[in-house]
Amino acid sequence: MATPKTSFASVLPEPSLRFGFGQSSPNPKEGLFLFGPLKEHNNPVDLRCGVVGTPKGIAGYRGWVNRISRAVAPPADSTTSVFYPGFRELFNCVWSSAPAAELPMSASDISTRLHRSDRHDAIHATVGLFADAIGQFVNEDDRRVDIWFVVIPDEVFDLGRPKSVVPKDERVQSEHLMNARLAKKLLNRGPSLFPDDNKAAETYLYELDFHNQLKARLIKSRAITQVIRESTLIQDTEGASKRRMQDAA
Repeated sequence: MATPKTSFASVLPEPSLRFGFGQSSPNPKEGLFLFGPLKEHNNPVDLRCGVVGTPKGIAGYRGWVNRISRAVAPPADSTTSVFYPGFRELFNCVWSSAPAAELPMSASDISTRLHRSDRHDAIHATVGLFADAIGQFVNEDDRRVDIWFVVIPDEVFDLGRPKSVVPKDERVQSEHLMNARLAKKLLNRGPSLFPDDNKAAETYLYELDFHNQLKARLIKSRAITQVIRESTLIQDTEGASKRRMQDAA
């Protein structure tokens, strides 16, 4: 007689989240709608956001903030969604669609760097467009920015990951005369006598991932970022996101 298999899997209950003045609910949407955010800390009364992206991406950001500022009804056939009353009503905090700072990027500049033949060079150069712009603003401008929205074209998401491959007929020759093998030797054995080689080798210090590299290169500036794709923000002619998303509410 065969010995029955023993299952060690178990289902953990949903944790209770705290809202308002200590009320709890396992559903974040329901909890916020009924009680509001937890009021134990100095909650902000306004949110000052910066946005960096192409003109198309910045326009998408503005439109998205306008939409979340208004009430959104749940789908008629939904049994799990709740009514969304608007950002200010839900969080008691103002989020203006006019960014505290706008840093426009050229779509062609992004694409040209992203299509470089050396992938380390491509990701490093593409991240540099965004990281350098934010870093310069943080160092030179006195305006307060609580969080930066980095709105990327979808091709950055597609080609800005470790295993992404650019078709041969779309590749742009990299400017660096360095390669990963030589850079690794320099980084392990010590600096070169030639400053240009050392600077080129720095490109290979970072991960081949746009999102992770951007976060790493902005640590010193203490800039808080949220990376988001243009197709997430931009609606089609019928008012829906170009990507399959959760319900609008």
